[in-house]
Amino acid sequence: TVCCTRVKKRKNQIKQPPPLKAKSGLEMDRVTVFTAFNPIEAQIICSRLQLAGFDTSVEGEAAALNMEGYTLATGGIRVQVPENEKIDARKLVEANEEGQS
Repeated sequence: TVCCTRVKKRKNQIKQPPPLKAKSGLEMDRVTVFTAFNPIEAQIICSRLQLAGFDTSVEGEAAALNMEGYTLATGGIRVQVPENEKIDARKLVEANEEGQS
């Protein structure tokens, strides 16, 4: 019983980091600002957004790389930012796309 008591105490002592909070105190939802079918393209866009100061992440990349053709089945590889940054992030992505054409 001593061992079980110690384990219970340790479990109670482990603290999870709090979720990211917006200025209003609510949890931030992440939104997709760019979708790619090529992981390199998604990472380049993600890096450009991060350099501009955005909190950017790439979602769906691992699933897309597991099987051939799976990128299309999963809807692509998504570059996401917090909802409160979406307008500025989309403007930067659009400016990048215009510069490439």
